[in-house]
Amino acid sequence: MKKIKNIVFIVLIIILNCNLVFGCSKGKEEPKGKLSVLIQNNASQDVDVINTLIANYKKAHSQIEIKIENMTENEKIEKVTVDKPDYDVLICERNMMISMARQGYLSDISSNVSNNKMIDKFYSIVSTYGRIDDKYYGIGVMPYSLNFIYNRQQAAGYIKNSDEIDLMSLLRMSKEKNVKIPIVLPKEMDISLAVASIIADNMINEADLEKNFDIGQEKYKKLSQMQEVFKFMNTLYKDYGVSVDKFILSDSSIVKKVESGEVPFALVTTLSSKEIDESKNIAIVNNNIIDSSKVNPPVIIDHLVCQLQNAKNKDEVVRFLDYLSDDESYKALGKEGIITGNRSANSELKGLQSQMIWPISIANENNIVFYHNLPYKMKPHIVEQTKNLINGVYSGSEWQTIVDKTYTEKK
Repeated sequence: MKKIKNIVFIVLIIILNCNLVFGCSKGKEEPKGKLSVLIQNNASQDVDVINTLIANYKKAHSQIEIKIENMTENEKIEKVTVDKPDYDVLICERNMMISMARQGYLSDISSNVSNNKMIDKFYSIVSTYGRIDDKYYGIGVMPYSLNFIYNRQQAAGYIKNSDEIDLMSLLRMSKEKNVKIPIVLPKEMDISLAVASIIADNMINEADLEKNFDIGQEKYKKLSQMQEVFKFMNTLYKDYGVSVDKFILSDSSIVKKVESGEVPFALVTTLSSKEIDESKNIAIVNNNIIDSSKVNPPVIIDHLVCQLQNAKNKDEVVRFLDYLSDDESYKALGKEGIITGNRSANSELKGLQSQMIWPISIANENNIVFYHNLPYKMKPHIVEQTKNLINGVYSGSEWQTIVDKTYTEKK
């Protein structure tokens, strides 16, 4: 009997030890969970970076079930995220973020931004893009800017004082010498919208657009500063020959052609930065359109990561936002020569790439591209008018036409 008791006692000790061992081991395991992500417009040029970040997150958190869905219909996105609480994270454009936040459909993530010291780790524009009034609703993923670039040696044959060329000098020369300028732009931006964005960056107070977001037909018509942008586009067409024929569609290989001197000038974005990491022959045009001023070009962030108010898996959303706020998440991208909004990752960049960081590094709320502070339903009508302008058709009532079509046409 005593022997049986000893055996039972030994078995109990073994069981307890096993529980302790496996219990501790289990405590160290990655918490299991779910995360459902909805991405608006997965055709934009920054989506590759978004997919890379998500893929790396999956590797680091393999026990979390991550579901990703893409959707392009803006109205449908608002409807499904409100009516069906199936999604935790929405990755969307700024104007959709503003619309949904003001309707109470997005969570305030200001505490996450503060706790993760995002403003210290990232350039100001990354958090500014996700801010509405004094609260944060989104984290910017991939900022990029529009840059006219030129070959230093070749430019000397076209423009005096070619050490620092401003945009108006470039456009003036282009007209006088009939020089066509190759362009490489994201799929969702044509040259007319790019020109309008550069002008608006010089002339528009973006805080006013944000404050008056979706204020309605009659109130929008009173924003006379918008018509000034289109008026100046007409001036560029008449006096500087800025027409659709002035530009030639190209691809990222154009950067190497500018480097070699085969092409003297081009309009590119920092998304092309991988092509020019070691260049010593290329410089960046100062984007000012007003004499004696140095103007930062518009900075664009096509996607912001937002937490939906009715998210079921809030803990997993916080974990994902923490990951996107970590320097380590971006280091591999920096080593590949990709410009991000992360200061530490961008320290890996060299040569002209480090110059191309400048517009992003000093950008503020007034460098948010203007159409991101206007309702997304307005964009097709803006593009329609900017295309008219770059083809020489000016009515003087472009802004009124945009507003009327936005608020009177059937949805």
